[in-house]
Amino acid sequence: MWLLNNIVVNFKKGATIGTFLFLFFVNLSAGDFLYDDKKSIENLEEVKSQIENTNDEHLLTFKKNDFEAYFAGESKTEYLCYKDMSFLNNEIPGEFGYFKETIDFIFNIAYGQKKYGHKAFEFHSDLRSKQKWGIVGNYRNTSPVEIKLNEVSLGEHEHKSSRPVPWFKEAWMQFSFNSVLGIDSKKIHNFKLGWFPFHFGRGIGFGPFYATVYEEFGLFSYPSEAGAPGININGELIKDKLSYDLYYSKLEDKSAWISDIFNTVKLHHVAGVPWRGVAKDDELWAARLKAKIEGEKLGKLEFEPYIYFNEASDQEVEVKNDTKTKLGAYGLALEYQKGNFECGGEVAFNYGSEKLYNIDRNKIEITRDENGYLGEQYTYVLDADSKNVWRTSDNRQIVELSNNYTNGSEIEIGSGIYNSDNRFRPQFKNKFNGWMAVVDAAYTIKNWNLKFGTEYIYASGDVNPHDSEVDKSYKGFVGLHELYTGNKVKSAIIGGERSIMIPESLPAGKREVRDKFRARNNSTLTDMHIFGFSVTWSPERLKKRKFELNPNILFFWKDHDSYKYIIDLSDESNNGTSDTEKAKKFIGTEINLNASYNLLKDLTLKGTIAMFFPGGFYHDVKGVPIKKDFYLDSLTLEQRQRYGINSSNIENYRLGTDNAIFGKIILLYKF
Repeated sequence: MWLLNNIVVNFKKGATIGTFLFLFFVNLSAGDFLYDDKKSIENLEEVKSQIENTNDEHLLTFKKNDFEAYFAGESKTEYLCYKDMSFLNNEIPGEFGYFKETIDFIFNIAYGQKKYGHKAFEFHSDLRSKQKWGIVGNYRNTSPVEIKLNEVSLGEHEHKSSRPVPWFKEAWMQFSFNSVLGIDSKKIHNFKLGWFPFHFGRGIGFGPFYATVYEEFGLFSYPSEAGAPGININGELIKDKLSYDLYYSKLEDKSAWISDIFNTVKLHHVAGVPWRGVAKDDELWAARLKAKIEGEKLGKLEFEPYIYFNEASDQEVEVKNDTKTKLGAYGLALEYQKGNFECGGEVAFNYGSEKLYNIDRNKIEITRDENGYLGEQYTYVLDADSKNVWRTSDNRQIVELSNNYTNGSEIEIGSGIYNSDNRFRPQFKNKFNGWMAVVDAAYTIKNWNLKFGTEYIYASGDVNPHDSEVDKSYKGFVGLHELYTGNKVKSAIIGGERSIMIPESLPAGKREVRDKFRARNNSTLTDMHIFGFSVTWSPERLKKRKFELNPNILFFWKDHDSYKYIIDLSDESNNGTSDTEKAKKFIGTEINLNASYNLLKDLTLKGTIAMFFPGGFYHDVKGVPIKKDFYLDSLTLEQRQRYGINSSNIENYRLGTDNAIFGKIILLYKF
């Protein structure tokens, strides 16, 4: 019976793909068109670390019988330097730099060009080695493992490799249905599977960066730097005019072993069994069409409608396995070019929801009593004086065997032990209703060797969806695997490095002590307006050296209202957001300059220098407590007093309003 249920569930999930497959086979049998065997490798600037090897001059090629193979790669050495690129605060030591080296070895082999007139089979791999100089194991850590002592969590622990370890950034194979099924058709349709990048449009709604997600939601995130594992069915419906992609990815598998499904991962859930159960993976389904209309008078128009759906069970917002996320987006991307003019854009809308389960937040931690002795203490169980209760043998019988799930109530009548006011999180749902839009244009003046560009980006915003534990609509845009740096206008700091702390919209009337208030950092493209200009100069006399100079200027605003942060120098407990005064929306201005020059054939020198000037928003939220807050996290009250750190100089240790500077220089060799 369980097998039948799984078949039904997967049939429902695959209904859309089944429809496309039916159309595909009908189209396959009736084809009269030639196949254009061109490939494009996603390349959205340096931060994406993709390699573009489309020039045969860069490849070492082998041919024998009906086999073709090539070996290629690149070596990239960078030096990066930063000043105040996190907290925008000169008082905090914020100047640092390092060397980074990335080496890629690409191997590709294909079969069938002579026999079938197209590549019947293709295998592609990209072996990468990446390391920061002098920093052992920076990119190859082991997966973190939780360490426990007598039911008490001591946090997570991981190890680093002592040597630079290479890994496959891409490894996939592809074959054509035509050759496998023996169908004589000029329309070629392919089946691709393995680890490879995949994205829609500009890569904002759904990008190619596997395991990079909006940090506030319960979605799988892990520093992978590899293509996502997936399956792609692709082909042409009309020669040179209409193509399609059907895409599936297993982003995270949680049903591979008996220990994955029969375990105790849901002990914090208020009701139900403690184990996971079956079919709780993180999967994605997507489809798109790519159409092209071209004419001498009309110009060239390309448009790409798309849709995806990501179902991710047992994700984490507060504790592991406390959330189920169903996130999707549908959108349309456009590109147009005629003569020296080009423009484009994209719009996308979220749908789906995030379900947060009813959980017990109470944990056990090891702490010291007033005499300095270590003991076990409950985090959300209090005595009559609102102090955390110690985990004694008597208290264990009361606390851990209780079925009292009411916040603020006495756990057992006469015990003098109470649930805190927020021990139990109720079940609630956030419905995704965000959207984004981008439009850009460029014009080339050939006589001046100049290209002028402009770009506007909008991504809707909202307050943190987990601050209020009720069913609601979340209006902030949520992208999946997104690291968009710009198209006609490039951002090196806000869109590229993404290390500057940008607090989310702050709610009104929150206090540090009373509400345990702390601003969350937003490092993704959401809650923002961006407007920018660019100029690209490529002088004719340096054309052989491919010299290019590209200055950009960008302006950033928040979309959603945020309240000011107020510091009370007389009483630190009053520090918090204003009840009535709203912060300004202008985030700041970024200016950057990019340059590129070929020293030798295939040897390129590149450089970037950028500055960020904080706007009125930072002046209105200056001093707000954020993640990795030195003032809150690093020192005890006694240590703060000893070093003279108090509310009168709190701004010296928190988010400030100083300018940020970023620079990098790259030596790149492609072969």
